This record gives sequence, C-alpha cells and structure tokens, in this order.
Amino acid sequence: MRKNYKREYLSESARVRRRSQRIEEMKRQKQRQERMRRLAIPVGIGLLVCILLIIVVARGLAVRARRRENPNNTYIEQAQKPQTEQQASSQPAEPERQEPNASEQEPERQTPNESEQQASGASEQEPEQQTANESEQQASNASEQEPEQQASSAFEQESEQQASKTTEPESSEQTESKSSQKSEKTGIYAVVGMQGSYAGSLMGQAGRDDAEELWEVCKSGLLGLGGLAKEKPPLSAVTTEQTIACGDEMFSENVVFINASEGTVLAQKGAWTTIPPASMTKILTVLVAAEHVTDIEDTFTMTKTAIKYGRDHGCTAVGFVEGEKVALRDLFYGTVVHSGADAAVGLAEYVAGSQEAFVELMNERLEQLGVSDTAHFTNCVGVYDVNHYCTVYDMAVIMKAAYDNPFCRQVLSAHIYTTGSTPQHPEGIEISNWFLRRIEDKDTHGEVLCGKTGYVDASGNCAASLLVGSDGTVYICTTVHAPSKWRCIEDHVALYQRFVP
Repeated sequence: MRKNYKREYLSESARVRRRSQRIEEMKRQKQRQERMRRLAIPVGIGLLVCILLIIVVARGLAVRARRRENPNNTYIEQAQKPQTEQQASSQPAEPERQEPNASEQEPERQTPNESEQQASGASEQEPEQQTANESEQQASNASEQEPEQQASSAFEQESEQQASKTTEPESSEQTESKSSQKSEKTGIYAVVGMQGSYAGSLMGQAGRDDAEELWEVCKSGLLGLGGLAKEKPPLSAVTTEQTIACGDEMFSENVVFINASEGTVLAQKGAWTTIPPASMTKILTVLVAAEHVTDIEDTFTMTKTAIKYGRDHGCTAVGFVEGEKVALRDLFYGTVVHSGADAAVGLAEYVAGSQEAFVELMNERLEQLGVSDTAHFTNCVGVYDVNHYCTVYDMAVIMKAAYDNPFCRQVLSAHIYTTGSTPQHPEGIEISNWFLRRIEDKDTHGEVLCGKTGYVDASGNCAASLLVGSDGTVYICTTVHAPSKWRCIEDHVALYQRFVP
C-alpha cells in the first residue's frame, strides 16, 4: 500500500511538473510570437520601400532606354502639353501628293507636330471609350506609320504588335470583347481593394505581369486567413464492414469516430441523427470568419448587440464591454478558447454587418461542405433553436474543414491565450480551452490537436476533437449527450485508445 501510494504521489507530482513546464513553454512561445508580431510592421514597411525603389529605378531605366531609341524625345514634350491644345490641333492634314496607281497609294503625309499630337491623343484615350471604328483605324494606322514617328505609350505598342502580325483590322465584336474583359478586371480590382486591406495591398504592389496572374487567383476567391477559401475538398467518410456500432460502453448517446485520412467511419452510434450542436457551432463560425477576414491586425469596436445577445441567452462571455476596441485575433481566440458569445457575435458583425447576414454565409458554407440536407444553423453562437441542428457526422466534416485552414487550426489548438491590452482591460484577459487541458495528460496514442466543447440542455455535454497519430493519420471524434464533462472526455479517450495504433 505504501508503495502504491508513493507511486501515485510521484506520478501526480510528475504530472504537475509536466503541466507547469508546458505552461512555461506556452508563455515563452507567446512571447516569441509577440516579438515577431512587433517586428512584422517595420519589416513590412522596409519591404514596401524596397519595392517602391525598385519600381522607380525600373521606370528610370525604361525612360532612359526610350530616350536612346528616340533622340529627339518629341513625344515626351508633346505629352506634357495640355490636352485641350492637342485636341484643337489634331485635325488631319490634306494629302500633299498621290500616285497615279490607287493600289500603290502612299499614306497621307502629316506635319511632325500633327502626327505627334495624334499619337499622344490616342494613347490618352480610355479603352472603354473607344468605338469599333476608332479601334480599326488605330490598328491600320499603326501598321503604316514609320518607326521614327511611333509613340511610346504601352497601348500603342500593343496595337503595333497586333497590326504587324496581320494587316486585317479587328472586328467590332473582338474589340468589344476585349473592352469588356478589361472593364471586368478593373471591377475585380475594386472589389478586392474594398474587401480587405491584405488583398488590396497585393493588388497595389503588383506590376503589370503580376496583376494578370493575381487576377486569375482573385477570380477563384478572395484571399482569406490561412490561404484561399474552400481550397481542399470536404471530408467524405463511409461505413465499412469493419465499422463498429457502439453500445452502452459509451456514455454519450451520439458518437462518430472517423479516420479522416482514409475516409472511413471506424465507429458510430446515432451518427446521422440530428442533434443540437450547442457551442460546437463556433467551429463553423471561426471557419467562415477566417475565410472572409483578410487583415487579422484589424480591430472591432464591441457593440451593444454583441454584448446583449449572449447576456440575454445566458451564454458564456469572454468579458468584453460595449465600446471596447478589440483586436480580431482576440475575437477568434475568444470564440473558441473560451467559447465567448460576445466574441462570436462580434466576429459575425465585423464580417457581415449583422449576425443574421453572417448566418446566411454559414449556411452557404454548409452547402459547400455537402451537409446542408441534415444541417442548418440559425445563429453563430450555438443557442438552442428548433431550426438549429446538425448530426455528429456533419460536425466532423466541419471540424475537418477548419483543420484544413491553417489559421483555424492554430486557434482550435490553443490551450491558453491572453487577449491584448485595452483601456478597459490593461492586462488583457487570460482564457483557457479546458477540454484540451484536461485531455492532454491522457494516453490517447497521439496528440489531440484541436477541440471544442458545447452544452445546452437539449444536447447535454458534447465535444468535437481531432487527433494526429504518430504516423500522421488524422482522426476525428464527435460525441453528444454525455452526462458530464468528464464522461465526455472519457468517451473520446476510450475511442482514441481503441482505434489509434
């Protein structure tokens, strides 16, 4: 008995010591992240300055090269004249002479000033404002001009290259299609600039060639946190002959255990029965928000509705107050780590303007994940509602999608987090993911990387977790209707011990 007592005492002290070491390591990691965050701004500014210097030098070299090709530089002086004078003096001159044979007729000879004015005037016209006849005339004129009389604008150079390949003028349909493509690109540039400062800065810094490539990227979706949204296919798992039907050995009434790497259901119990997902809803909340937010360093001023919603429904709250200017990073971690309703509604209002509009985005994401037939949400917090439901299998699909997003994976794997300093909370607010902290000392044959719990009276204690085995295999476990938090954790541990090698 004494040996057993001593052994238990030593194991408990070792466990406390390991927990203390882990906490210290997390604090050091957070300090390193904070230092990196502080260095990110000056480094970014330095890179931007370098890019601007490179652009200026490149333009200077281009101008110098043009001057060598055109020693007179008459087109530069003409470009600096007022546009009104150019338009007034841009009338075509009468032909001086004409050969007897009409088939060998030479182009009209114009004075140098008039030809220069017409060239500079053509370079200043917008592509959208040109008619089909004007485009044809420019293409034919570009093929007949002498090299020393050609303007150096980018638009005229493109016209000359096209005209040198063929002497046939472009049809009006081709001209209109090109104009529509350019206007479409201009529109997407404006949309990207409005949707987020990160994507907008990429557009602003991109050169002509880079902008063409970025345009193709932006057509597939705006850049969100963790990369392009909907980049990987959703999880699709099937039952096999080896799928085990769980019985009374599980405390939870609804269970699904999936090998996400192979796409097989290893164990299940009422996996396709609809249940209230409670706060597991917030997994989809942070996923949708991450796919729409482009500047994680932005802030959100907490509104009365964001605070009042959780208070009226008796939800957990991080502790933000109305009027507090909170960093978006803190809203993400507050939504998952502490399951704060104030943080979740704040994210929804930042992304979509209101929780109702954000819920529409959530249901659209459910359709993209292929689970809309059995899943539908009415709020971003997990408050019970008859029309707020999904299955444990649906929640496993949502967890896998969040895991595939690097930023969401980082948020869902945080054990302890401290929010930034604000006038209302000078020292920040320390929050913890108690599911991960309670299961971290258990023998699960791997590392439980992500986890999110929930509770409402209709669903009991529920949780969704994700484990990565020693061989890299990903496992997902979702349970609902456990009698207590510890029984919920015991179900997850038992399934991991049984199926993870």
